[in-house]
Amino acid sequence: MQLTDIFRYPVKGLAPESLPFVDLEAGRPMAGDRKFALAHKASKYDPADPVWVKRNNFVVVALTPKLATIVTHYDDANGIIRVTDHDGADHSFNLSKPEDLSRFGSLIENYGGAAQPAPYTLAHVPGGTLADRDTQTLSLHNSASHDAVSASSNIQLSRRRWRGNLWCDGLPAWEEFSWIGKEINIGSVRFAVTERIERCAATSANTSTGERDIDMLSHLSTTYGHRDFGVLCRIISGGRIQPGDQIQVHN
Repeated sequence: MQLTDIFRYPVKGLAPESLPFVDLEAGRPMAGDRKFALAHKASKYDPADPVWVKRNNFVVVALTPKLATIVTHYDDANGIIRVTDHDGADHSFNLSKPEDLSRFGSLIENYGGAAQPAPYTLAHVPGGTLADRDTQTLSLHNSASHDAVSASSNIQLSRRRWRGNLWCDGLPAWEEFSWIGKEINIGSVRFAVTERIERCAATSANTSTGERDIDMLSHLSTTYGHRDFGVLCRIISGGRIQPGDQIQVHN
């Protein structure tokens, strides 16, 4: 069993960037993952008191599926977000400039709708994350489980639908669910596998077209008897991981 891919999502709701390696800290989420989110007009997020709030306060793929097509890259050192939009146009935003923050919000507003009213503002919790769960975890997915869902749905699904951080090969489909309550090593980094991930409507969005092409929740429920995909992991001891690292499960 080995790690094959690492992804992070600099802006919650937008598409991921692939990483050649990542340095992880015990008890912390992946650095830069869901570092930002777009708060809509009805959001309870308060920039004067920036704390974690629930996902319905932000623009999300479940309600705005075209978000899944917008590719992002975050330059941590310089505070620059680079975006390739649904039409293939490239944009760059300096987060230290208010006018760039406004331009960024305006770009994403083009994909929004009544369920997530404009204007949009970029939200950030210093030292924290705006992931769906306030649990300081990251997600691990099994390529064989993805292939099983792809085959059973008769759709060539992109792994980006699952919005996962880590992907692994070399184990049977759904084997990762048996790791709940166990510890694993990826390279030298140790994780506790804490729970299965119940999915939301975001997984129905085609990440190339931005259209809903399957009712994924119904498909999972009907075919497998659950609506879960992937597992959450808490970092016990930190270090660097990279694709090719071996995975060991501890009983």
